[in-house]
Amino acid sequence: EHIARHRMQTRGETWITEGLQYIAEDSCPFCSQRLEGVGLIQDYRSFFSREYHALRQEVTGLKRQVDAAIGERAAAALEQTVLQNGNAAESWRRYCELAATELPESGRIGDVMGALRESAQALLDVKAGTPLDTVAPDDRFTQALGAFEALRTSFGTYNAAVATANAVITARKRQAQVAN
Repeated sequence: EHIARHRMQTRGETWITEGLQYIAEDSCPFCSQRLEGVGLIQDYRSFFSREYHALRQEVTGLKRQVDAAIGERAAAALEQTVLQNGNAAESWRRYCELAATELPESGRIGDVMGALRESAQALLDVKAGTPLDTVAPDDRFTQALGAFEALRTSFGTYNAAVATANAVITARKRQAQVAN
């Protein structure tokens, strides 16, 4: 109610949590009045307990996990692997018949993963500001997740094609070894 009354919805909990850390000698960091017996401060201390801080840390940990799983490095590594596979397949086509091993989203992997990462991070930022509130996925996140799921499906098909190409290449290598 206090947060709503002072129109602090977006950063109110964070502001109060940080402010509690500045209380020294049981006096208000703003006006130096004694805080002994002030019910609101006791309520704040109870509300913003260790469990509350643990939840905020968990949200921060989730942000790091999202960045590691679908961050720029992960996207760049996937793009690089697709490029290397394409170059290797092109080289091997001189020696054996290979089916196409192309990824329709090639060149857009970073965009698809970036959109999901950014929308997820935005939701986690909201959650970090009000960790006790439910944060529902918004349209931006839902659309980015749909595009990412389509990418995952394409990667499944792509990986199967690469596995088939690897089997053909391995068989050709065996034929070449026999002939020496």
